Amino acid sequence: MTVRVRFVPQLPDELAITPGETLYIQSEFDDGWALCINMLEEQGMVPLECLDGGGGQLTRVSPWRTTRRASSLTVATWG
Repeated sequence: MTVRVRFVPQLPDELAITPGETLYIQSEFDDGWALCINMLEEQGMVPLECLDGGGGQLTRVSPWRTTRRASSLTVATWG
């Protein structure tokens, strides 16, 4: 997937992304988040609305998002 909107992480398991970057989705969750990996093999949670085809009409993502992570919150455990 291609990133269309910048995202600044708020939690330690989230991944910083910038427009134009390519990500691979490893898992999608019903709360609108996905576990992704970038070209540098860094992985973390990303809001699907920031990706092409991820839904929504955002032009930017507020650092104070109203969408809370729920089902994906305890899944992102990797070493």
